[in-house]
Amino acid sequence: MARTLNLYAVSATIQVHWGFTVTLPLYTATQPTFKIPPPTTLLGALAYQALRTSRPEVIVEGGSLLSPTVELLNIINWVTGRFQDFNPKAAIEVIDLTRYITTLGVRTGNLYPGSPYIWAVQGRGKVYLPGVTFEAVYLTRDPESVEKWATGIWRLGSRECPVSVVEVNTYPLELAPLDVVTTSFMLPEYLVREVIEGDYIEENLPEPSREWYLLGVKDPLKLLKRFIIPSTSVKVRVDPDKAAVLRDSRGDYYVVPKVAVTVHGRG
Repeated sequence: MARTLNLYAVSATIQVHWGFTVTLPLYTATQPTFKIPPPTTLLGALAYQALRTSRPEVIVEGGSLLSPTVELLNIINWVTGRFQDFNPKAAIEVIDLTRYITTLGVRTGNLYPGSPYIWAVQGRGKVYLPGVTFEAVYLTRDPESVEKWATGIWRLGSRECPVSVVEVNTYPLELAPLDVVTTSFMLPEYLVREVIEGDYIEENLPEPSREWYLLGVKDPLKLLKRFIIPSTSVKVRVDPDKAAVLRDSRGDYYVVPKVAVTVHGRG
């Protein structure tokens, strides 16, 4: 029997204008992109609306420097998404040559107005998806605030990646006691024991976490998790020790970490 939760799915249907670019971490020359918008990017798109006028670009917490996006982990329990009219297998990265300021690694003596050393031509990864729609879903116990912020989303990735929000809807969630479930939303592979049927791709993507938003010396590649991205939908057998299955009021299913259900947020 399903159990009702004080938890809601705020769904934002986003139309991409030309595509997006979300740079993989640690690259300073050619900058490849994730081929799927990661959950961290979806949360960042929301955070830009929620925090940009009230919080600085960097916050100090316990002697550590963090992105202010970390504050949304107290409100957002989980983030996921799906393409609505596009097969993610067709997402192809294109490397465009772009002129960039490259002050990182340049000697201090070479940093001055007009210096020829601060400019370089670099390859920048982009995924061109003109007109494609993507549904970002935020699981939260504060649907009023999240719905307000979601209506103002205007970028997906860098500032050169404008998007339009087509509609925002809120759906109550209930806990579904299922070991086998069919879902069309991306989900971490570690929550799944078996993919029973369905076409999908796998991508290494970052999960929203305090460690991810910590500014300092770290290896962000160690924070990437293997994600299952359904082409349309997949039937999976979940790991009951790690995963919870949620169903929204329209009948869609989500496979999420148990912690996303048992705590107020992810912080």
